Parts: sequence; C-alpha cells; structure tokens
Amino acid sequence: MNFPPGHPTLLRHPVPDDVSFPAETVLELAATAYEVEQRGDWWIVQIGATGEAVYQGPGPVEVFISPAPF
Repeated sequence: MNFPPGHPTLLRHPVPDDVSFPAETVLELAATAYEVEQRGDWWIVQIGATGEAVYQGPGPVEVFISPAPF
C-alpha cells in the first residue's frame, strides 16, 4: 500500500512520435512492488514478485507515488 493512502502508483514513460511530454499510466500495485531496469535505450518495468513486465520500451521511465490522491 502506498503512503499516504489513496495516492496511486504511476508509471511515467515517453510517448511515441516525439511528443515533448511523457505519459503517465496508473499501476495497480504499490510503488515498491515494481522493478525498473535499463538495457541501453530499452527500459523494462516489471512486478518484482512475478517478473511480469508491465512496460517495455524507450525511456527514461519512472515509477512513483502520485503527489495527489485520485
């Protein structure tokens, strides 16, 4: 569970077509459940306990707790 409660986990990642701002995707688990790995220009975000990839693509990427609840 994230602290404070009600603040979801977000994945910030680039969007295609050279858009100048990143996209943010809501993730289901607590921020600490995810691992971020960089392999050259390729980034992978996976659930640490299962190894399931939730993002594979260009970076940089960031998994963080939303500063605002929603």
